[in-house]
Amino acid sequence: GFVASLFKLLKADLKVPEFSRLSRRVSETLKNLEYPSPDEIGHLVIDSSGIKVYGEKEWIKTQKRKPYQRRVWRKLHIAIDGTGVIRASQMTSHKVNDRACFPSLIDEVGSEFIDATLADSGYDSHDNYRVCTDRNIKTIIPPPINAKESTKKNGSSERNQTISYIKEK
Repeated sequence: GFVASLFKLLKADLKVPEFSRLSRRVSETLKNLEYPSPDEIGHLVIDSSGIKVYGEKEWIKTQKRKPYQRRVWRKLHIAIDGTGVIRASQMTSHKVNDRACFPSLIDEVGSEFIDATLADSGYDSHDNYRVCTDRNIKTIIPPPINAKESTKKNGSSERNQTISYIKEK
């Protein structure tokens, strides 16, 4: 289903190959995909999703109800424009924090094409607000419930204003 939706987004009239064919033949990573050149993106939505990677014979072992210790997860971070086109992507291990991927996704798209960016609270940080402020991008990232305003010099005033606004409401 995931591959079929990607083909639909890319407007590629292709049949989805069976799983075993995909796993044997895929040699190109997401970094090698070429995205259409942006004319004017406007809004960019950034999110991530975990992907469970099964190792060799792991599926069989789990079917026999024997616990298998090695579980492998990957995170797919994607940046999508307002029309639903994937403009940037990054695959990381599950140990990489969402906040660390934010600047590289913005750089991959090109900040001159972005008016505003929307992401969930996993991407919330003063550094990411600063990245957007430096590039004249409006930031829409809700801070977590326990977020506190920063009194330090390097704190983002836009993030502090958001936290203050939420506390008032």
